[in-house]
Amino acid sequence: MYSVTKFLFPLATLALLAPAGASGANPPDPQKDRQTLEARSDNIPGARQALDQLEQMIRGNSGAPAADQSRQIILGNFANLQDASQLPVNIAAVQQAPMAERRGYYAQQLVAADLNGDWQITRDELLYALSGRRTDKTAELFILGDTDQDGTLSHKEIEAAIQQAAARDVPRRGRELGLLPVLDLDGDGMFTQDELERVLAALSQ
Repeated sequence: MYSVTKFLFPLATLALLAPAGASGANPPDPQKDRQTLEARSDNIPGARQALDQLEQMIRGNSGAPAADQSRQIILGNFANLQDASQLPVNIAAVQQAPMAERRGYYAQQLVAADLNGDWQITRDELLYALSGRRTDKTAELFILGDTDQDGTLSHKEIEAAIQQAAARDVPRRGRELGLLPVLDLDGDGMFTQDELERVLAALSQ
């Protein structure tokens, strides 16, 4: 009776026969990554100019801490992060955060004037709120939101006033440019440590 084992290659032999590089992915190619960055930036208004400026800043850094300076330029300006230890980061969250923060600020200004908690603000409530505490934007928001000029902000008018004020506040560049999606080389919606290093390599060529 024949033994089946004599027809099988040992695992070590199979490993030797495997083609070189089959065990892992190819290393990133800075030139290809640069082409990806340029192609993506061409699809977003203003992004190519910002990418070129980023490249100039990275190339302008010199000395031992140059790489760390370049990392901080990217993280601070486009990901709103202090350092790379906070990566990976969700790109959608980064883009939405400034608007959410402004909405929160204006919501606080208005809701504090809703004395009886009915999600409507009357002129009397507004006047009391203005006289009883320091406010920055409550009166302005009341005027902005009272579109039917009936002297009362409805729930919908409160929401609309908050949205309008926040949209006006957040810089145009922050709403429209969004360079971080350009730097997301694999397009998965996350900006990672690996992508940070690849962007630095691509823009340092």
